Amino acid sequence: MPPEAHEPDRPNPDALLSLVQEQEKARHTGKLKIFFGACAGVGKTYAMLKAGHDRLREGVDVLVGLVETHDRGETAKAALDLPILSPLEIIHKNVKLKEFDLDGAISRKPALILLDELAHTNAPGCRHPKRWQDVEELLDEGIDVYTTLNVQHLESLNDLVARITGIWVKETVPDALFDRADDIALIDIPPDELLKRLSEGKVYISEQIQKRAATNFFRKGNLIALREMALRRTAERVDAQMTQYTVETGTKEVTGTGEKILVCIGADALSLKLVRATKRMANRLKVEWSALYVESDKHYRLSSKGLTAVERTLRLAEEMGGDTHIVQSASVAEAIISHAEKFNISRIIVGKKDRAAWRDIFQGNLVQELIRRSGAIDVFVISGDAENEKPLIRTERLKLSVSPLLQGIGAITAATLIGLPFRPFLDPSVIIVLYMLATLLVAVRSSVLEVGFTTFLAVVSFDFMFQKPYYQLYLSNDWPNFLILAGLLGAALFMSRQATRLRLQATYSIAREKNTASLYAMTRALSANRGIETLAKVATQHIGDAMAGQVSVWLPSADGTLAPLITRNQSEGATPPAPPESKEESAACWAFQHEQNAGRGTSTLPTAKGLYVPLNSPGGVLGVVGVIPNSGEDFSSEQVDLLETFTSQTASALERAMIADMAEKTALTAETEKLRNLLLSSVSHDLRAPVAAITAASSSLMMDTSHARLNEQAKDDLMRLIHTESVKISKIVTNLLDVTSLESGAIKLSREYFFIEELIGSALLRTKETLGSWPVEVNIAEFIPLVYVDGLLLEQVFVTLLEHAGAQGDERYVLRIKADITADVLEVCFGYRPDGQRPSLAEEAAEMAEKPRGTSLGLGICRGIVTAHTGQMNVKQGEDEYVTVQLLLPLKEGAAG
Repeated sequence: MPPEAHEPDRPNPDALLSLVQEQEKARHTGKLKIFFGACAGVGKTYAMLKAGHDRLREGVDVLVGLVETHDRGETAKAALDLPILSPLEIIHKNVKLKEFDLDGAISRKPALILLDELAHTNAPGCRHPKRWQDVEELLDEGIDVYTTLNVQHLESLNDLVARITGIWVKETVPDALFDRADDIALIDIPPDELLKRLSEGKVYISEQIQKRAATNFFRKGNLIALREMALRRTAERVDAQMTQYTVETGTKEVTGTGEKILVCIGADALSLKLVRATKRMANRLKVEWSALYVESDKHYRLSSKGLTAVERTLRLAEEMGGDTHIVQSASVAEAIISHAEKFNISRIIVGKKDRAAWRDIFQGNLVQELIRRSGAIDVFVISGDAENEKPLIRTERLKLSVSPLLQGIGAITAATLIGLPFRPFLDPSVIIVLYMLATLLVAVRSSVLEVGFTTFLAVVSFDFMFQKPYYQLYLSNDWPNFLILAGLLGAALFMSRQATRLRLQATYSIAREKNTASLYAMTRALSANRGIETLAKVATQHIGDAMAGQVSVWLPSADGTLAPLITRNQSEGATPPAPPESKEESAACWAFQHEQNAGRGTSTLPTAKGLYVPLNSPGGVLGVVGVIPNSGEDFSSEQVDLLETFTSQTASALERAMIADMAEKTALTAETEKLRNLLLSSVSHDLRAPVAAITAASSSLMMDTSHARLNEQAKDDLMRLIHTESVKISKIVTNLLDVTSLESGAIKLSREYFFIEELIGSALLRTKETLGSWPVEVNIAEFIPLVYVDGLLLEQVFVTLLEHAGAQGDERYVLRIKADITADVLEVCFGYRPDGQRPSLAEEAAEMAEKPRGTSLGLGICRGIVTAHTGQMNVKQGEDEYVTVQLLLPLKEGAAG
């Protein structure tokens, strides 16, 4: 027996995982409660305020964001004693409007906000066009929200409400937000009671408004239908909550019916109706649904309004929780069935408009073809009004142009001249082929009127030049000529239509190829460059060329403040960013904080000049890319998709650069830690001998105090020893401080021009006492230019190396000093033969390969100074047993002849 048989009530693991993820997300977001009713006047606002009072008595921090009392006494009284947020005053068309202050609410951040009329449209100048978007942001900030909503404002029921009441409601709320609500409180009263409240003036105060409402909207039949919709939608929500409960408790494994619904949309108003109907069906069946648009030949003939209609419908489907797909195919039916089979679709919803039968014969019938091809897939047909739902097709150009007319005259003239020599030998029907070819060639680039003119000219020329009697016209009495005219015209118009379609397809293909090439070029450029600022410049260049606008890259500073790093205009190129306008900065910051698009063409700060897209990466949002179009028009959905692809590539490149910078900083931290350990080792090594000497000498002096065994000369020697070793310790401490200063960058180079001979000579003078009679051989090449260095520090390097050689070397062998130039690099070498009785520098060189800072404080200082001059310090031992310390200092920057 399989293991599952022992646990028949085991919950679905995938469902539980999804539930855990949703609960984790819900922990950081506010709770939403909607007071839901059939229409105005049922008491939603009053119930919301009463619930606010209850929470206030419980000790909850309650704030009234905005409440519309409509001068209703009961509602106004219920709002008393509740803290109220001051409204945001906006001047629009010389009228002062009061709107909800979103920023003030977020700054105040109460535990609960009461916000009336969820479907309200905000005044221009607010951050969001709709109040429900304000609510979403409040929830994301972790603030609980109580709000009100009428059933006619639900997007999925919009067309049903219009059909019942005859009124199209323009202010709608996405069903996704309604489904997201943690609690739905249905506020319901019978229609008769509502009509009574209306007559008593408790719904609308003005008598004129009361009469108009009672006549148009508040009819009993409408109220009953709206009440039924509200009850049904609330029941669906309760059913969804029950389903969620079964998943949470594991009392029942919810697998669904396995069905999927696909709705087919086009460039017409009927598509909006199809999407809403599909959403309602999916809610009842509790199944997934998606929307499909097929880019057929008709797509390339759509006008700008038609393209906008397609984008609006796809956006509506996404807002209502459906997936959207776009495919390209010459056959719409074949594409739909292929897509349905690929995604295991069980139901296809398609629209049908009433039209003449002859159009089905010549243009085909999509519904019939889908039914014929569907097989086991169910096809649901929803009818629409053909009069109001005509597709928005780009109209053909009807005006006449001189150039196509001249081309037509030239083509017909050429056909006539070619045919005249063969007139005695060929049948006239053969000559017609020449005129047909000329007409079709002209039709490829001409409009309908121009094609008609060319066709008429061809028929007249044929009749005049090739029909007996020649040079006479008999069109009025010759039926074959009329048939020839009709045939030529039909063929030419067909060719003109096909050529137009091909030109439009070519235009779209060229545009897409250009976008692909731009994306490929930017990807290559990003891969070939390093550094955050360089990558930002590359991104702005390619995005600006593709999007035809001003591009800016915004990145957060060290304190987290978002600011533009690079701004690029097509005409001016990359420039330092100017202070941004407040709207642009607000849109960029909002996109960065919420990881969503903002600005032009979006639902957040749409009055901004530019569109701002976040640079999202697996590690989080890195910044924002802003584009202000040169045309001043909104971007199309294809352009937005392209921009999001650009930003995705940019985010990946910037993340790699940031990871590289982080790795470099980590390596630097490790190097610093390594240096710290090295310093401790060096200090203990260098201090051991002088400390031991001081300890021994001081101990001898202390013991002699009681025994008096040492003479004055011995005491004096011991005291001198203590002093000498103390000086050594002081020098070691000074060296230690110098190393620390070099590593922290506290010591800055003070560069000037020096002769290398002068620096080496000064170092020899300073170490004359240390070297004593040790023979020194100095070999400095001629024509060494002045070197641009910090003379004091470089001289200290030379002194330290000479002292080290004096301490480690054998005085019987010459101390070698050499200076020369190789490939714009100054090479200074100090060579000596080490004393076999002492640890050699060659041994330390091996340790320096593992510990690049050296094993002594003196060598550490030398290496630090040389590195600060962008040079190198190497230690090597030759076959003659000489140890050589090599200093390499570049002369490319700062050499003087």
